[in-house]
Amino acid sequence: MFIKVSELEDGVRMWFNCALKLLYVNTMPALPGSPEMLMEPAYWEAKLALDIVIHERPRWAEAYYHRGVAFAALTEGVWVSPLTGRALQDFGTALSLDPNFAEAYQARAALYSQQRPQRAIADLGSLITIQPTVDTYLKRASLLRWQGEYAAAVADYREALRRYISYCGVVERQQVEGYMDRVSLELQNGNLQGVLNSLVMFWEQHSFMSYQ
Repeated sequence: MFIKVSELEDGVRMWFNCALKLLYVNTMPALPGSPEMLMEPAYWEAKLALDIVIHERPRWAEAYYHRGVAFAALTEGVWVSPLTGRALQDFGTALSLDPNFAEAYQARAALYSQQRPQRAIADLGSLITIQPTVDTYLKRASLLRWQGEYAAAVADYREALRRYISYCGVVERQQVEGYMDRVSLELQNGNLQGVLNSLVMFWEQHSFMSYQ
C-alpha cells in the first residue's frame, strides 16, 4: 500500500496540532469544534505526539521548539532533571534550523537563567538582535544586575525606558523624558549604584514587561 505525500503531510499536521492542544490548553479546545478546554496541559503526551512529527519532519524547527517546551515543563523547575538537557538540546536544534527563531532564544534563556546566567544573557543578546523589545532588555538587565555587571544593567534599563516612551501619552512621555534626563545627570556625576537602584525601583513600580 502506497501513501500519498499529501496524506502523510496531513497526518503530520494532525499530530502537530494535537501536540499544541495538549501543550497550550488555555488557547485551544479539547476537540475540533468543541467549546470545552482541556483542564490542564498533558506535557508527556504532547512530547510523544511531537516525536512522531519530528520523525517524519526532522528539519522542522517549530516541532523541536514545542517539544523543548514540553521537556522544560516536565522538569518542574528542577535543573538537575535529565529532561533539562533534552529541552536545551531541542531548543538548540530549533535554532540551528532557524537562527532567527525568537521564541526558541527566549525559552532557552529562561531555562539557562536558573543555573547558567551568562548563557541566558548571551541568548537574550541574540534575541535583541532579532526582536529588540522592552521585555527582552528588562530581562537581560535583571540578569546583568545579579551578575554584578552594573554598568551593562543600567544601559539595558535605560534602553528599555527609551523604547517604552513610544507607548506613553503626552503627559507621561514628558515625565519619563524628565526622569531620563535626571538619570543622565546622575551618571555624569558618577552615581552608578544610585542610578541602578532608581531604575530598578522605576520598573518595579511600572508593570511594563508585556510591552514589545
